[in-house]
Amino acid sequence: MKYVAIITLIITCYTTSSHGMENDSIITYQKKCKIIKKTIDNDTNDFFEMINNQQRDPVQETKILQQQFIFYSQKVIKEKNEILLQLKNTHNINDDHWKWCMTATYNMSNAIKEAILNPSGNAKHENILSLEQKMTLKKYLELYGLDIDKINIKKDISEQNSIQPLYTAEIDDEASPIKITIRNPTINFSMSQKEITKAGLIKVAWLLANCLPEITGLLYTIIQKSNKNYTMDTLEQTHEFQQLHNIYAKLSEILPSLNDYETCKWITEYRSCYRFNHLAGMDNKYEHFQTLYTIETLWKKKQILKDLLI
Repeated sequence: MKYVAIITLIITCYTTSSHGMENDSIITYQKKCKIIKKTIDNDTNDFFEMINNQQRDPVQETKILQQQFIFYSQKVIKEKNEILLQLKNTHNINDDHWKWCMTATYNMSNAIKEAILNPSGNAKHENILSLEQKMTLKKYLELYGLDIDKINIKKDISEQNSIQPLYTAEIDDEASPIKITIRNPTINFSMSQKEITKAGLIKVAWLLANCLPEITGLLYTIIQKSNKNYTMDTLEQTHEFQQLHNIYAKLSEILPSLNDYETCKWITEYRSCYRFNHLAGMDNKYEHFQTLYTIETLWKKKQILKDLLI
């Protein structure tokens, strides 16, 4: 039996437009972000002063810093796992069946990632990205093992300010191991070139390589074991799956920020101007910004401590 999965992920709030927000809401958000930054900066300045006055041991502080990087990574992954548990309970999936779901999702995700690397046909790039934007997207796709020349880039005629990565996988659920054929993934940009941000391109690359393969596998395996009569589309619209999309949206900002200082600065700078409005019910947008700016501060501390220990 073959199963065809078509997954579309809509990513909003990654342009320079206001996305329907009232101007006073934007101003309020930006003001609160500045207050958060000032508070964190004050603490950071105190830290640097104590380091300069030799009140803190650079070696010990470096170890503490590494633990903080690990903490923020584990924190958001824990949130994801908690939502996965909610999915398990909502669909009354027993422990044995859930273990099967997680194993099958992992195997299917890996198979989809491998298939994305070897799609059939030639990808087409419409003239929507500038050369600089295209090079940025290329850089981050390569970081996650993807080739921009195997991914379609198209202009979406819809009125939504969104980015919609789309791929289709044909899954043979009787095969072992799982066999997947896949069309060239397509990224549809529904905004003008000047509205597309570097932070948005970073996020698209991460989601295409990480979120979509996992979501495809999870949707498919839950349908097989759930006691509810869901299709792929109806399951994806449930409250629990919407929450999962929210977590992936957070992961797509936090994990890249933890991996690279320059990436962190681009994402934090953008997020200081435009609030996280990915989906209704998003977790506290100010807490999310505080996390991102704290991570940027960790990078600053790491560089200072590195210079001292040379």
